[in-house]
Amino acid sequence: MKKILLLAWVLAWPSSATAGFVTGFNLSKWGDAQDRIIGGRGTAVDYQDAANLYGYVTGVHDALDGVAFCSPGTARAGQLMAVVHNYVKQHPERWDEGANYLVVTALKEAFPCKK
Repeated sequence: MKKILLLAWVLAWPSSATAGFVTGFNLSKWGDAQDRIIGGRGTAVDYQDAANLYGYVTGVHDALDGVAFCSPGTARAGQLMAVVHNYVKQHPERWDEGANYLVVTALKEAFPCKK
């Protein structure tokens, strides 16, 4: 099953210069909204943006955990979101890239699979 998921992921990988519908810019914006909420300064729009980050990151995680990266069983959504947001903040030069690639890269860096 994991091989099928990996194959589907590879086939869905953007092969052209287009970044897709969701980019690193979106991840950065959504992560900043999450930070404002945590700091007690969140607006209604921030809550929607943070929900977008939650859904996107957990969706990629649930689809590819154990295939592209190997998060510990104790990992929680907030931790995954923080890992992705920190990665995106450290790499603003990549904000025009597809969010799917950036999420996988961030989680793979934080939670590599043991060979």
